[in-house]
Amino acid sequence: MGETSHADPVHRWARRPIPEDVTRRWIADGWWRDESLGDMVAAGLERLGDVRFEVHSKFRPWSGTFGDVDRAARSMATELRARGVGAGDVIVVQLPNWV
Repeated sequence: MGETSHADPVHRWARRPIPEDVTRRWIADGWWRDESLGDMVAAGLERLGDVRFEVHSKFRPWSGTFGDVDRAARSMATELRARGVGAGDVIVVQLPNWV
């Protein structure tokens, strides 16, 4: 009794503590940076915006640039904001194998 159920999504997905010495080593070795995943993706899209790529798919082939993907993602974010989704809200996105 009193134990947290692993079925409880708050505890199952909670951030696990990382020992300070491990954190310092990962930062020193360059594995961790003071940058979020969103920051990393945005920087990559900005740097590679004109780079073309293709999604090979039997059903939904696509070709375009990373800039095209960035614009599509920002358009989706604008639509979510218009529907009341804001900073800190949790959403779920299922990504298909096509753009």
